[in-house]
Amino acid sequence: HTGAVAQDPPRTLAVEVTERRPTDTPLSISYGGSYYSVPNSVWDRESFKLLYSLFQMTVTDVSKLGVPITISK
Repeated sequence: HTGAVAQDPPRTLAVEVTERRPTDTPLSISYGGSYYSVPNSVWDRESFKLLYSLFQMTVTDVSKLGVPITISK
């Protein structure tokens, strides 16, 4: 058993989609005519930072590998 947890939200990360720029959160971006934002809560900010870190660890410069890989459809 892991015991009690400090926070147990119903979603891992809440992403809100709106037509106007949100004013209540610092984490938002405009894409394809819509604004995507993460609520300004401790849980959502920490989840976003963790996902961002994981993404940065998986991105690499493939031009230095020397073996091009192509996935065609």
